[in-house]
Amino acid sequence: MNEIDRKRLRQKIYICGYTNQQLANEIGVSPSTISNILLGHTKPKFEVLRALFGALELSFDEFVQIFFPHEYQLNIDKDS
Repeated sequence: MNEIDRKRLRQKIYICGYTNQQLANEIGVSPSTISNILLGHTKPKFEVLRALFGALELSFDEFVQIFFPHEYQLNIDKDS
């Protein structure tokens, strides 16, 4: 996984009404884990990705746009 779209992730967290602390509690990680993901210091593990997918009620497209933006854009460009 390359860089994630941290801006889009922040927006989705906000839209869902979570603070970083609340989201961390909801998915069973520390608030510092959420902060580190949002700052780009760490990439989420599979278990965290799955938990974020559920907690943020992401569609598959949203999930790919946030966590695999480069691959998503390549696919869009290819289909154009």
